[in-house]
Amino acid sequence: LLCINLFVDLQQIWDVIGTTFGLVVTFMIGLLTSSILGNVIAFEALRQSDTANVNEVVETKDNLFGTVVSRGPFFTRIRTPDKEIVSVSNLDVTNNLLRNYSRESPIIISVKVGLGYDIKKKIAKNMFLEAARKTEGVLSNPEPYVLFMELGDFSITYNLKAYIDQPHNLIQIKSQLIENIIDTFDENNMEILSPHHTAMRFNDPKNADTFRKPK
Repeated sequence: LLCINLFVDLQQIWDVIGTTFGLVVTFMIGLLTSSILGNVIAFEALRQSDTANVNEVVETKDNLFGTVVSRGPFFTRIRTPDKEIVSVSNLDVTNNLLRNYSRESPIIISVKVGLGYDIKKKIAKNMFLEAARKTEGVLSNPEPYVLFMELGDFSITYNLKAYIDQPHNLIQIKSQLIENIIDTFDENNMEILSPHHTAMRFNDPKNADTFRKPK
């Protein structure tokens, strides 16, 4: 009788294990199937909507920026400016695609800079526009322009807006624009205050422009 009861208990345990295993397998198959099916549907949606084609420059909500190099049933591959190939599921592309720069003409880029209140706004604007004119790839039509964004405690935030028509060179052009801004203000002995830093100036009238940054 004891053996019979033990057999029955083991059988019940085995049935529970079998049922649980079956549920887990069914769940995993369902999850895998839905993921595969979802990516296939997303691929077809991308193809039909013509959202992001090969050789187009895109950016996602996750700040992934680059050129689409291939598009398959499950993944879209994007080459970043660092020449890395990143595979993104088609579901993520459809849900997180932020911009397609190749569809924008022209493209607007912006650079925010903080300057002290001692710099006249007209002079500041001229310096920004001069930096934009020096930058290869920045269009003269539409013309670059400058916006006043914020009055801070110690600085005014300016926003230089410029137009380009080369999406594949967006990063390089913006980098060159920032470099030209730095050089232009440096050549005119104007100090950029953003990002914020603390400067300890010598109280020496013969060398008033000299300053020392704390270590």
